[in-house]
Amino acid sequence: MIKDWNLSKNKSAELQITKWGDSQSWFVFEVDLNWNGGDHAGPGIEISVWKYMFHMCIYDHRHWDHTTSDWDDGSDDWVPPLNKTE
Repeated sequence: MIKDWNLSKNKSAELQITKWGDSQSWFVFEVDLNWNGGDHAGPGIEISVWKYMFHMCIYDHRHWDHTTSDWDDGSDDWVPPLNKTE
């Protein structure tokens, strides 16, 4: 189950509860406090116990521009050139 809530123009909260078919670990606890520096950055917490995973986060809808070290505003929608053979 995944549930999203819009918090603002660029931010959303997400809650995910999942039961996996197979477990890789008995217990996982992760905390992420990054508000920027990567695509869809935001703080989050994940707790997994055997086959069950609980994940809650606040994330940014935007992508991170590593050239400018800032959020990509989408104004330079670069498209890679087609490979042409002559």
